[in-house]
Amino acid sequence: MKIGFVGTGNITSALVKGLCTSNNPPDKILVSSRNEQNSKAREIDFEQVKIEKSNQNLVDSSGIVVLAVLPQNAEEIISPLHFKPHQKIISLLAGLRVAEVAPWVKPAKILIRSVPLPCSAKHVGPIVIYPYDEEIAALFGLIGKIFLAAEESEIESFSIITALMAPYYTIIQEVTEWAAGAGIERKRAADYIVSMFGALLSLVEELKNGDTSKLIQTSMTPGGINELAVKIISEQGGFDLWYKSLEAVKKRVEA
Repeated sequence: MKIGFVGTGNITSALVKGLCTSNNPPDKILVSSRNEQNSKAREIDFEQVKIEKSNQNLVDSSGIVVLAVLPQNAEEIISPLHFKPHQKIISLLAGLRVAEVAPWVKPAKILIRSVPLPCSAKHVGPIVIYPYDEEIAALFGLIGKIFLAAEESEIESFSIITALMAPYYTIIQEVTEWAAGAGIERKRAADYIVSMFGALLSLVEELKNGDTSKLIQTSMTPGGINELAVKIISEQGGFDLWYKSLEAVKKRVEA
């Protein structure tokens, strides 16, 4: 199997690392040379990776082509390329629907949208695909947990949720700083926080209906510290801001 990546950003780097270190790595991964520094780093790290001098050479030599350029530059970069009917195209182009991208990759008939995350490099985390394709699901299943979008609008919602990565890391940072100020060595504090949140999330995974209201209630005792923390954050509108931020991102995407 030969996979070509048009685009050399962080997601491409994560997918290349994840695939090359998986239990069943591809025979060859071809990468654009646009970002020379990133491309050379991947070539040194993994023998399967080859830098192509042009995107057309990359497309000509690949059975699966991953489109991973900035959405605003996508048409300019992709539409001049010549694809083949038998090729499978994976679009990582945020906000661009299948119907918008399909004319750029004709005569290729199989076009899959996907939303992977940087943690794919470590073979963890969700990878959304739409529509279903057995080969692509098996490929990305090597480096993450596959979520099949029921319809294309659902993949848009999953994509919007990924806007919470930086806010989530910011929470970790704020709590770590507080712990460091309280005298705990920063690395130990971060490790504790990650372990605690990871354990709490494992309880959410066990829920059959995804409703965490019971977990919220059982975590709070009357007059206890969890009740106090929830009270303070609620009074300041802290929880409401998560919903508002997602709505703001949705408006940006739909604009």
